[in-house]
Amino acid sequence: MSPLHTSPSVARITHHAAAGSRRYRSKAQRPCDLCRARKALCNIPDPTRPCQLCDRTGRPCTFLAAAKSRPMRASPSRHSADRGDGLSHQGQYTASFAHDAHSALGDGLSPTFVQPLGDMISTPWTPDMPQLGQTEEFMHDMPDFWSFPYAVAETVATAENRDEIPPRPEARATLNRHDRSTSFIGYSNESDPFLLEHYPYGAADELDFFMVTYRRPSPQNVAAGHPPIHFLQSKPQAPLQNQEAMASCLALQNERHLLNDLVSVEMGVALLRLYVRFVFQNLPIVSRIKLQDEKDFVHSTSPGVLAGMYALAMPFTSWDEQFCLDSAYSKPDLSKLWRISYSCLQKELHFPSLSTVQMSLLLLNTTTFDPVAVETPFAWSLACSVLGIAQSLGLHIEPSRWKIPQDEVRLRRRLWWTVVVEHSWRSVTHGRSNMLREDDCNVAPLSHEDFSDVESSKNAAAYFINFCSLTNIVTEIYRSFFTLRAVSRVQKFQDLMDRTKPLQRALFHWLEALPPSLCLDQLPDTTDEIPDCRASLHIAYFTAHILLFRALLRPIVRQTHPGDEMVHEVLQESRDFMRALITVVRNLNLKYISAFWPAYTRHCLCYPGLFCYLLCFQKQSPHLLPSDKELFATWRNVLRARVASWPLLRFAVVKVDAVFWKKMDHTSKEQ
Repeated sequence: MSPLHTSPSVARITHHAAAGSRRYRSKAQRPCDLCRARKALCNIPDPTRPCQLCDRTGRPCTFLAAAKSRPMRASPSRHSADRGDGLSHQGQYTASFAHDAHSALGDGLSPTFVQPLGDMISTPWTPDMPQLGQTEEFMHDMPDFWSFPYAVAETVATAENRDEIPPRPEARATLNRHDRSTSFIGYSNESDPFLLEHYPYGAADELDFFMVTYRRPSPQNVAAGHPPIHFLQSKPQAPLQNQEAMASCLALQNERHLLNDLVSVEMGVALLRLYVRFVFQNLPIVSRIKLQDEKDFVHSTSPGVLAGMYALAMPFTSWDEQFCLDSAYSKPDLSKLWRISYSCLQKELHFPSLSTVQMSLLLLNTTTFDPVAVETPFAWSLACSVLGIAQSLGLHIEPSRWKIPQDEVRLRRRLWWTVVVEHSWRSVTHGRSNMLREDDCNVAPLSHEDFSDVESSKNAAAYFINFCSLTNIVTEIYRSFFTLRAVSRVQKFQDLMDRTKPLQRALFHWLEALPPSLCLDQLPDTTDEIPDCRASLHIAYFTAHILLFRALLRPIVRQTHPGDEMVHEVLQESRDFMRALITVVRNLNLKYISAFWPAYTRHCLCYPGLFCYLLCFQKQSPHLLPSDKELFATWRNVLRARVASWPLLRFAVVKVDAVFWKKMDHTSKEQ
């Protein structure tokens, strides 16, 4: 029979199905739960997407309801009753749950699935952009439940009405939710899974904030061998912005021409000078000898590297005598610069070179589209990719005796240690396994000789060398206390004390060995207002200390140690440490705030607030709880007072404000 020929019987069946009545389906093609409940036609034109009804209504397209087995032949009345009470009731339950889940999310919060960059992986479905835009209003889509005070809301699910709460449907058990981007919260992450154990999860083991949901899938209580397991499920607004920015990258034809249209050679030379002046200390990834001929560098360097350098130097255009006036009226589009860099990276991945590593390191420090958005897993994936590329290029092998130019030797060594710093700090702030092993590299630590081609190399060399040595200490802290095996061990306080002391001494020795040029000014210097990046070094140092204190507080918060003086000393040291950190942040003036900050320091600035919150859970000294709450509120006020002039703090402010917004501040009054 010809494919175009349709028999009359088939035509009748097709017409009948189109009219809305049920058509025959095999078990492999059974309708989804929602269509089953509504007795509607389940039309799935694309197996990778939800059916048309679920797609139109924004409901999860699930097949979780068990199929109703066909009853034995019985009387017509019995058969009719079974059919009416079985499938229809089950469908009503499924539809009721779908409606409740949709209501809990809010009408404006359209479910969606995050499409990976570059369309490398197909997406099951995409959001309705008009619905997604409604999420801009902060409190518009929140359920009425959260309008109650926390103490009142907690009584909703007390023992009196617990029997009235329906069991959690299996559809909520999955972590692979199409409307959320799910990410595991590692043990050194700023959110601290041990602190998250104290959050007031609901019956579904979920806690909703504005744009994120904390999910606790493990039924086990925290104990030896059972560390806390938590996931962060974020709504896809920020990933979608990344997706939109990157979707057309691979369609770019000639990045060099596009870059020249955006940035002239003269403007490019000015931006390169600004990069060397303000960014190079953190990212010493280019050869200064090749930069001596700036115009030749512009013409010969990969456009992806140039675009990334231009983008990172753009905030400092006011410090160039010629560019300061031009940039006041027009600046190159940052998103287009990053698009060029990303496009070049994708094209070089199959045949990488040193420029591929340089582009990856630059892209890791791109500013987020939304400073309060949760970072997507792309950052950690890129941090791992750049490590793999570096190893493919042999950067992990000491090149000092190789028969290559000395300038290339210095560049390769600096590139490797920049990869180490970026990968290690991403590992800590994301709570991910560090892929670096001492046995896998033999590159010696950097010295001032590796910066001999850099004008005024003393400060740049001292800054980055000390950052590398601090990174080594932080990596050891992570491996000792925050790997999966480390947090699964029995957390004995005395054992933790013995293991933290050598690392604390290493941190103190590191601080004492800092040259005066890297120490923070005790009094603000009003004569020097040029941006200075040394403050990021000290924030990283404080982050390392917080990690050690967090490890010590695990058994203290979970248990009571009556009469243990060491416990009281640790708690008091924690409070003194936070007061010192607050003083340091208060004294950071504009020359530090306006400097270049590595992208991962956005997360480092979140650690102090959540560490203060962790102190509020200690039961060793109940009489000091008001003081701990006051310390937490003080840090919050410090952030509030500075966030307008320091946008990097916005993510840290949201982390702290969320605790008060959810009435989780132990009923303390807002300061």
